[in-house]
Amino acid sequence: MPPQSNEAVREYLNALDDAAFGAASKVEPKFTSHSDPCSQWTAARKGPAFFAYPASEKLAIIRTVEGSHLPAKRTLDMLGIPRTTFYRWYDRYVEGGLDALADRSPRPKSVWNRIPQDKRDDLIEFAFEHEALTTRELAVKYTDEKRNFVSESSAYRILKAADLIAAPDYVVIKAADEFTDKTTAINEMLLSGM
Repeated sequence: MPPQSNEAVREYLNALDDAAFGAASKVEPKFTSHSDPCSQWTAARKGPAFFAYPASEKLAIIRTVEGSHLPAKRTLDMLGIPRTTFYRWYDRYVEGGLDALADRSPRPKSVWNRIPQDKRDDLIEFAFEHEALTTRELAVKYTDEKRNFVSESSAYRILKAADLIAAPDYVVIKAADEFTDKTTAINEMLLSGM
C-alpha cells in the first residue's frame, strides 16, 4: 500500500483483507470492485481510484480540523487530506451548510460555444419575417442587420430544430436503356475499349 494514501484509503484496503468481508487470501488488493456496496471508490479516468467522501464525513473532517489544537496544515497532513480539498469543502460548507458538501455533477452548466436561447428565438422570428431566403442568405442578412454572427450551419440546425425546414423534394431519375448522346468518333470513347 502506498505510504501517501490517506486514512480512508488505508482503512478500506485493510477492511478488504478482513475475514468479515470474505477475504480469500493475504494478497493486498490492487483494484477495488465497482459492485462492492461497501466501496465509496470512484475510478478516475486514466488514473488511480480515489476515495469519494460522503457529505457527513466531509463535515466530520471539518469539525475535526476546527476542534484540533494543532495547526490546520498539520492536522490535514495527519488525516491525509490535501489542503486545497479541505478549504474547498470548508468554503462550500460556510456558504451552503451540509447540503453544499454533497458531490456535484461534473457537467458544466453551460457550453462555451452554445448559441443562447434568446438569440435562437430571435433568429426564428427573423426567419418568419424573411421566409423567401435560404439558410445561407438568412444567416448573412441576420449577421448584417442584427450584428450577431450566426453561421449557415447553425441557422440550418436552429431552424430544423424548430421544424421550419422541410425535407427537400427528391427528383427521381430513371435509368435509360441507352445513352442519349452516342459516341461517333474514337476520341469520344475515351477508355471504353481497354
